[in-house]
Amino acid sequence: MKKFLLSLAAVALVSGFASAKTVYWDNSETDWANVYAHSWNPATTWPGEKVTETVEIDGKTYYAATIEDAKTNVIFDNGTGARTEDLAATADAVYGKVNLKGGSIDPIGSIKNGVFTPAGAVEITYATIYVPVSQYDYSVAYIYSWGPEVFGGWPGSAMTKTTVNGTEYWSIKVDDRKLATVTSWQLNGGSDENKTEDLPAVDFQNGYAYDLDGTSVEVGQGGGDDPDPDVVPLYIVGSVSNWTSSAAYKMTADGNGNYTIHLDKLSGDFKITTDIVAGKWNDEYTYTSGEAMALGQEYTCTAGGSANMSVEGLGATDVTVDFNINTLVIKVTGTAITEAVVKYFLKGNFESELWPSTELVENNGLYSASIRPATAECSFIVYKTVDGVESGWYKGVEAIPGQTVTMLNDQGGDATVTLNIGSTYLFAFEPETLALTVTMTSGVADIEAAEDVPAVYYNLQGVRVANPANGLFLEVRGNQVRKVAVK
Repeated sequence: MKKFLLSLAAVALVSGFASAKTVYWDNSETDWANVYAHSWNPATTWPGEKVTETVEIDGKTYYAATIEDAKTNVIFDNGTGARTEDLAATADAVYGKVNLKGGSIDPIGSIKNGVFTPAGAVEITYATIYVPVSQYDYSVAYIYSWGPEVFGGWPGSAMTKTTVNGTEYWSIKVDDRKLATVTSWQLNGGSDENKTEDLPAVDFQNGYAYDLDGTSVEVGQGGGDDPDPDVVPLYIVGSVSNWTSSAAYKMTADGNGNYTIHLDKLSGDFKITTDIVAGKWNDEYTYTSGEAMALGQEYTCTAGGSANMSVEGLGATDVTVDFNINTLVIKVTGTAITEAVVKYFLKGNFESELWPSTELVENNGLYSASIRPATAECSFIVYKTVDGVESGWYKGVEAIPGQTVTMLNDQGGDATVTLNIGSTYLFAFEPETLALTVTMTSGVADIEAAEDVPAVYYNLQGVRVANPANGLFLEVRGNQVRKVAVK
């Protein structure tokens, strides 16, 4: 039988957040003395918050990091240098040794209701158990059983209030593999407070409500299906949400199959999905014709489709997405984006293992930024965003200060360069040709740009030129750079 232990302190911690999720770290192979979770946005201070709460399942201990729902990413680390890749902060996801820097970004599994399910394993299905509020009329209700412990160890698991066909119930979802005839059970307030007497043996079944005398009755219609619309939560996932089903992109249900969400902006690919279970989306709904959708027009989606949806053109702002889960009809309304905002960023381990991004400043088609590295052997990429959504990575080269190289478009590994610690370097990128020039400028980048700051010139190979003539050159003035033609 599965054994699940969660300290009461952990329960208190989780309940202290208005909206939070738990992401787990399997420390069995890394054996870190301390485990930290650095999450964003907004970002925690590196190395993140120390994870002290743990759960034990089948003799294995998992560290349980509580993360605000709005945060989309997490890095697990040991506080002394070892760390994972940037990972999706997906509720209930479990990460481990294979996710260390340079490894996979996919979860190794998930933990729900005290059960660890490996990634790719058969999905867990859940049963709903009800108790009428009239039978236990307190502000908080936990359910606990023994012979066996269907709802975990004492004091059991918290129930939530829901209304079905006008009757108010306490309800709880549980892995249907755990359903069993129990020797006895209790309701309590999360402790000995408001604890009932030992209640008679019952055979817990999906969709049934249980009175304290052991009698039961099927709830609603359809074999116990819960008509509460939140039982089937739907999310917009895609470029706009960093491909995670976070609370910020959860659709609102009206109980009649209609779901809606308002977004400030929608661009790039997206789908409508349920929450992630065992590392993948449980259900997906998508319009599969391959055409971008016109604003204000209705389209019929396909359940389980593998294609992504998109809005025609550059996307839209002030967006409302309406979807009906019964008819699978979707409609997107909003204001079309007529001009995209394109930006380029330099991202690497120059100053931190967290790979912070530095925006490249545009001047006459040339994008540049100054970097003062804290490490000599640097890895980096240049990436492009369109209206705030990543749409291209440039990498795959070995840059050499004083030379110009041509970056690869989303090919190869990270770009690399060897720099002098403490010196200042100018990175200049030309998107039209993918040319990158790295030039050591010493302390020039620390000078405020001003009209009276003398210009320093470099040729396109990054070599400083005292008297430029007859050609194209990089003109550095303070912390600004531009390409100029000198005759």
